[in-house]
Amino acid sequence: MVFNDLLENKGIRILQSAPYTSQQNSYVEQFMHTLFNKVKCMHFGACIPQSWWNLSYNQACHVYNCIPQMRLNWHTPYKILEREKPRIKHL
Repeated sequence: MVFNDLLENKGIRILQSAPYTSQQNSYVEQFMHTLFNKVKCMHFGACIPQSWWNLSYNQACHVYNCIPQMRLNWHTPYKILEREKPRIKHL
């Protein structure tokens, strides 16, 4: 409850949705659609077995977090979270 009080003091309202229903949140639904398109492109482009979907998904998330976003003033999600530039030499 301390966390909820902190949010309320900052003027932040919590809007809860039913668990496992991304359809109730259009932003999450759009992001999942975008990310899954990246996963499919990477997976089929690399011609790897069907059993490696999790590898494709993890790699797509990693690449997404290293790409600058307009909504973050052209910073990467990684930089916002970790306060340092992502290392992309391995890409």
